[in-house]
Amino acid sequence: MNIGIHAGIAGGLVNAPLEASKLGCTTFQIFSKSPRQWAATVLTPQGISLFKDAVKTLKLYPVVVHTSYLINLASINNELYNKSIEAFALEIARAEEIGADYISTHIGSCGECAKNEVLGRILKGVQKSVSLSKSRKVGILFEN
Repeated sequence: MNIGIHAGIAGGLVNAPLEASKLGCTTFQIFSKSPRQWAATVLTPQGISLFKDAVKTLKLYPVVVHTSYLINLASINNELYNKSIEAFALEIARAEEIGADYISTHIGSCGECAKNEVLGRILKGVQKSVSLSKSRKVGILFEN
């Protein structure tokens, strides 16, 4: 059984695995960027290296990155939908860059649309995001 927390990255990515380990956790989840903004800070090679080393040394598994709350792959608003695809692709790429095992996301909402009609739109958005991210290692988890 894994026990984990949602750990903070304030002061650097490496603080998340250190916090999780200090609390006796075997796993943890982070935001790799602010969950309430589209913009993302650049991850530094040094920060990534320290993070990966800490995760390995502390034997924490799996590592999960939670995506921005702004992503809405179910949106029927084309501007928001396309922005969400790009943001989701970036989040996947960032998760792979830091060596995360999974990315966790909320699917979003289409409002009053027919739910069976939006499922194809969600699938296409996920497929396009994965293609744009060029990731082949990060698993995708959907929160309901």
